[in-house]
Amino acid sequence: MYQVLSTKLYIGASATQYSQAVSMEGGNAAFVETTVYAGVVQGYLEQSNDLENWTSVSANANTGGTITGPTYTFWPLAATVPTPEKNISAAYVRVKWVATNATILACGINISKL
Repeated sequence: MYQVLSTKLYIGASATQYSQAVSMEGGNAAFVETTVYAGVVQGYLEQSNDLENWTSVSANANTGGTITGPTYTFWPLAATVPTPEKNISAAYVRVKWVATNATILACGINISKL
């Protein structure tokens, strides 16, 4: 299931922004696509079972890495190859964005059963 998280999201310098929660709906893998029109941002994939207590999905908390615009990318990144984050056992996921400077981006997430 693919869901658009944002189309033209503005994040101010040194600010943090969260996407809405996305239900895993029986899936166990998430794949995020991002278009950064301008700026520098770091992406994090988080999980929760109760929509209040959020934790990083993987040991590498910065699953999206640093993304400098303009660019289009998929993540999480495994070395240099984008791969889905697997074995997610939580009911919900969300994307956390931390901007280094003012950033404008678009983002979508694909949830699947692998």
